[in-house]
Amino acid sequence: MMNLVENDYIMDTYISMKQRHGLDTIILFHVGDFYEAYIEDSRIVAEVLSLPRKVLEVHPEYVVYVTRFRAENLKLHMDKLYDAGYSVCVSDMRGPDGTHILNITE
Repeated sequence: MMNLVENDYIMDTYISMKQRHGLDTIILFHVGDFYEAYIEDSRIVAEVLSLPRKVLEVHPEYVVYVTRFRAENLKLHMDKLYDAGYSVCVSDMRGPDGTHILNITE
């Protein structure tokens, strides 16, 4: 489970990447054993892949949603997103110990 600081970093990075790559690009973050999509990407990924959408955070003015899928299903799910007309940008970096870190590659 991520803490609030990690969530803030991911949200800031998500917004920055959406501005650079466009609204039709799905941004996926590798978090633990899962890939996660947030905000509007969460809705699209849930719809295209028939996956559940969950509440990640509740704020007074808005709710942040997340859609997750297991990392081993990345290729299958990316192909479905491509077939639906979306481009995909993936964060998939590992630290020296082999664990995933939140360093974004595009």
